[in-house]
Amino acid sequence: MPLDFTPQRLRRITWAVIAGLLIALVADLAVQRPTESILRRGDFPGLYVQAEIIKRGQGAALYNPVLQQQIENELWPQFEGRFLMSVYPPSVGVALLPLTLFPLKVAQWLYTVLNLLALVTAVTLVRRSWGLGFSLESIVALLCFAPCFYGVLGGQNSGFSALLAAIIMHGLCRSDRGRGQFLVGIAAGLWCFKPQLGLYAVMLLCAVGAFRALGWAAAVGIGHYLLGALVVGRQWPWQLLESLRVFSPLNFSVNLAQQTSLFGASLGSPLMVVRLLAVVATVCMAFWLVCTLYRRRREPHPQERISLAFASIALLVPQTLFYDLSVAALFLVGLFRVSSWGPFLLLGSGICLSWLLTWNRTQIPIPTMLLIAIALPCSVLYFIRKRRFA
Repeated sequence: MPLDFTPQRLRRITWAVIAGLLIALVADLAVQRPTESILRRGDFPGLYVQAEIIKRGQGAALYNPVLQQQIENELWPQFEGRFLMSVYPPSVGVALLPLTLFPLKVAQWLYTVLNLLALVTAVTLVRRSWGLGFSLESIVALLCFAPCFYGVLGGQNSGFSALLAAIIMHGLCRSDRGRGQFLVGIAAGLWCFKPQLGLYAVMLLCAVGAFRALGWAAAVGIGHYLLGALVVGRQWPWQLLESLRVFSPLNFSVNLAQQTSLFGASLGSPLMVVRLLAVVATVCMAFWLVCTLYRRRREPHPQERISLAFASIALLVPQTLFYDLSVAALFLVGLFRVSSWGPFLLLGSGICLSWLLTWNRTQIPIPTMLLIAIALPCSVLYFIRKRRFA
């Protein structure tokens, strides 16, 4: 192996990886399979069904599982009676409504492209927050991280979540505090399309004392409600809560092997003491994180604290699955530097391990994705300290 590791060599490796990804994607689309891959369907139906219901003028029944099942099986006959239950706020269906103007396959590809563009923008914003420029290598490395690959290309919304987290960090790091807090508040409010992640972002704003941003987030939250009231009815939050009451236990049981939070992973244990310890550990970690953020809230450069907070999101938020690791990994990419073969091989090993755990996540009777959720904030903390003493 050559001893020199130049930026030119890294760029050639990056382009080779891009070519490999494109070949793999084309091959996946060309080969006929008995079951559809993530690229052909993925989790897109669970998002798109809301837009279709609103388009058909049945918004009042947005959270009716029978209607969701009927429409998903109409659009995707290969479901054969199964369906993906949708429990997002009505604003998600409204946002996706323009996609219903296109043929179904075109709509799915447009959604995937937008998701990918959001991820590219997210990486760029995080790096800019650290005073760094555009990096194709960082974008490709994050996309090669298996949970991110599945979350972006598999019909989930990981790219959009990553973008909103990146906007929050970028806004909090701006010297123009007024405009920065406006951006932060709007992003935090929009992130309430995934309420558990939006709530985490709001708690983060409280911890860093971004109270003006909280006002903007509240205004966007009101917008969420009014939009839902327009297409579903004034009572939609209660309908959503009822759907979540039914959906959450199913999500924890069916997706146990894909849980990334301490609480979610502990539900697989028959011992109540294990669950209690997981709750205590989560509360203690969250309390330490909030205290750290609050004590240093007036420091001029909050990149370190915000990166650590978001790197911990999949570990601390109870309702997180493996593709939510994309947000945490984004903030590791903003710190990690590949300048020699050592870091490059370390990065490659981490990516390979992510694929190994992702492929086998349903075969191993324990939630192995929790290992990545723990490793990401620990890695961010390590590189923060390394950066301080570099």
